[in-house]
Amino acid sequence: MTDDRAVQADRGRPPIPPARVRPFRNLTAGLSAGFLAEADELLFLVREHGISKVPAPQGDADRTRRFLEAVHEGWKHAQRRVAQLLTVCLQRQSAALARAKQCRIARDKPGAEVAMREEGRIGIEIAILRRMLDVVLWNLVRGEQSLLRRLYVRGGTHSLSPESIAAAMPTADDINARPLSMALCTDMLSLVHVGDLLVSDLETGQLIFIELKAGDKNFAISKAAEFAVDSGCQAFEQYARWVQHRRREALRACQAPEDSE
Repeated sequence: MTDDRAVQADRGRPPIPPARVRPFRNLTAGLSAGFLAEADELLFLVREHGISKVPAPQGDADRTRRFLEAVHEGWKHAQRRVAQLLTVCLQRQSAALARAKQCRIARDKPGAEVAMREEGRIGIEIAILRRMLDVVLWNLVRGEQSLLRRLYVRGGTHSLSPESIAAAMPTADDINARPLSMALCTDMLSLVHVGDLLVSDLETGQLIFIELKAGDKNFAISKAAEFAVDSGCQAFEQYARWVQHRRREALRACQAPEDSE
């Protein structure tokens, strides 16, 4: 009898029941050896690549810079590999769900169960891959939990898809060409529901969120905004203010109660 239970017995109270201890679920069960090898390599890239190339700096500014560049290099390699693996996993997941649907239509219950188990395994692979990049995110925000709480929206969703990854990665790679910049594709993270890219720039100390847009109208708006900023055109600013004024008038008209007869 432990001390706590002895105290309870001395006081005439019912003894504390023994705690029910359940082992953690083995998430790697059923995962392929190839995927586990990829996961080990990704862990090395996000946790040890920098320190393996440049020993920990001891107050030397040049050595500190080279160390940080090496750390960012590992993160960038990891993100590119995660993007490739996630794209394949998402395609396999869609195929497994399609097979399950076909089996249900054909009243093939065993086949549907096999397809759904496969989909579940792929879901675990996707979760593990996204957690790899969450490690990078944690480092970029320096463990500021108050900031992370603001980036996560309860009930929010991610637009994670092969298309969203393909759309974001070229811009991320362009930004990541700078040694001390790190652009993360937020759709591949599990903790961020803000923007399309999260960019950390150690040169300026800034943390920036970027929203990516596509389509002819968005490109036209972007060019107009660039012109307004670069030229300082007064006519453009007056037009923008006029548009905002008309928009406010339209909103007030929509919100005003209907006149009674």
